[in-house]
Amino acid sequence: PIQPAATCTVWVALDTVDRDNGAMRIIPGSHQHGPFRHTTDLSNALTLNQVADTSQFDENTAQYIELQPGQVSLHDIGVLHGSAANTSGRRRTGLALRYMPSTAWFRRDTSVENSKLDWTLLPLQLVRGVNRNELNDLRVGHGDFDPLTTSATF
Repeated sequence: PIQPAATCTVWVALDTVDRDNGAMRIIPGSHQHGPFRHTTDLSNALTLNQVADTSQFDENTAQYIELQPGQVSLHDIGVLHGSAANTSGRRRTGLALRYMPSTAWFRRDTSVENSKLDWTLLPLQLVRGVNRNELNDLRVGHGDFDPLTTSATF
């Protein structure tokens, strides 16, 4: 839902994340060869419903990102990544923070087709500088907090 597709995700592990509970896998260097074709999978197994066409890369080169609580992983949206279902019986919880340039547009109207997530009320927070895309509404999802008139000190 971000146009252009330019984001960095910071994923903070709150639990131990390993192969058994569905750690993220990446295809190293894939950001240099994309974008990759994806298909939509409408089964109930996926959150974002996007599956990469495996004829475009060698799945044997995939590497797991295994983390201990408090560790983080960072990845660019262009890195081919995904995770298997957690079938271990253990939690796999983390906090995802996504950073995009202030010139990008977070499209609430289309988001990810058939996604299980409701993207319409997802709050956007300006971290630095000014919002350079007038289509981004920084008030959505913040309740009574108005980021356009309220300042914060960090």
